[in-house]
Amino acid sequence: MKKLHTVLLIDDDEISNSLNQLTLEELEIAEEIKVFSEGEQALEYLKSQSEQLQAAQLLIVDINMPTMDGEEFMLLFNDLAFPNKNKIKTVIYSAHLSGKKYEDLKNLGVNDFIEKPLTSEKMNQLLERMGFCVDSIKE
Repeated sequence: MKKLHTVLLIDDDEISNSLNQLTLEELEIAEEIKVFSEGEQALEYLKSQSEQLQAAQLLIVDINMPTMDGEEFMLLFNDLAFPNKNKIKTVIYSAHLSGKKYEDLKNLGVNDFIEKPLTSEKMNQLLERMGFCVDSIKE
């Protein structure tokens, strides 16, 4: 299978974004990696790309952001309507989650969770769990 079309990284921490983008680029899993420091920016991007067949295939969203946290992002993402939205997988990126928060996010449609910091090993395991078969995954 070919690379993912687009991965969106959504995190208010610029250093984390830079390191995570570098990790994903080294893994060569996506044609394009888009980085957003705010959930609103990512939602606007998704709306602007809604007519394209694959606006994004994977969203990695930080749970703790100041203007819009991951939970609020998911609520607004769920309100969006565009073709093939059901093919987009969402992942919450966090240092820790309580059991209740985990269940709340699952109920909002989050597909998986990944613990900070993002590493190549964690990313490979995540892609495997989610059923993405990406030929170019590197160790």
